Amino acid sequence: MVNIRKKLNTNKPEVEAVKLTSEDLSLTPKRFAVDGKPVPLATGYVWATWQEDPDMPPVHYLRSFDGEKFKSGGFVRLGDSPVSPHIVLNHNKNIFSIGSPLLYTEVKGDPEGLSDDPMTYEQRAIDPKLLHRYSSKHAHIVEANLMDLTFDYLPYAMVVNENGALGCPYIQQQAIITGTYEGKKVSFLGGWDRMFRLTTMQASYGQLFSGIVCSGIRSDGCREWGCAMIFGKKSIGFYCMDGEEPVISSNVVFKATWEPLTYLGDGTVTFTKATFSFSGKVIHYEAKWGYRGWDEESILSLRKPGYCMTSGTWYEGSTPYRFEKSFTFGESHEAFEGKV
Repeated sequence: MVNIRKKLNTNKPEVEAVKLTSEDLSLTPKRFAVDGKPVPLATGYVWATWQEDPDMPPVHYLRSFDGEKFKSGGFVRLGDSPVSPHIVLNHNKNIFSIGSPLLYTEVKGDPEGLSDDPMTYEQRAIDPKLLHRYSSKHAHIVEANLMDLTFDYLPYAMVVNENGALGCPYIQQQAIITGTYEGKKVSFLGGWDRMFRLTTMQASYGQLFSGIVCSGIRSDGCREWGCAMIFGKKSIGFYCMDGEEPVISSNVVFKATWEPLTYLGDGTVTFTKATFSFSGKVIHYEAKWGYRGWDEESILSLRKPGYCMTSGTWYEGSTPYRFEKSFTFGESHEAFEGKV
């Protein structure tokens, strides 16, 4: 496949650190309009990882959606190593059938009472009970009697504009999450992101893609969060820490150690150690667990060759340190032995 990109005339930076407004949560945010024409949501994702038992791999949750339905996702327990298969948990048939109508609608005000937004947005169903509600400061996610979570956003979101590395407009918002899972109180990290369709551009996974999303809370309460993505010859970097100005870049240097997923038998590899360097920051990442896709019911197949996701540990700078809470999401596409 060939990655086709038409040059756009724009004065926008490739990547920005922004504080979201309620309008950014619409299906057609004004910030991405081209020549006055709206750019609609293609796919949104909401995600989190938590470790109930320190002697077991973490659980990862993800949903993908558009303006009309859930597209894919579910709950998995990660593999025992970065190159081990995951285990499917809580099948969607017991929660909400993937592909069923679930309209993304505008709601006047904030029913949660957690923001002053003039409007918020939600997808909801009555039976089974299901709610995904988004404001500029928080999100509220309810899935049947399995979980009820509030996402409190970290101060800055990452916005990638249409001239950026991904070939389409993109928003990523990380969060601190509290609530209940399987009736137990929980607290961990996660977030959501959204990709928007742009008719003047086409991007395909014909090139190697490598990326990491990370966040952490230190023992003194200091919060850090970041993201780095390399897509072919283009890249974006984003890093924030309490008390410092956000750092953004469109020039990331990526170095990695790759290992094969031998259980697949198709030459797929994943990066198990990596550094992402940009604008004086160096994010160090070491994968501990792995997974591919979420469940067999997904409309969007995420088990294609060359694709893998991992979770592990991270820190920024030259001296390793530990977080009280940490989140990592490593991802690679078109990654094969002899081609990375």
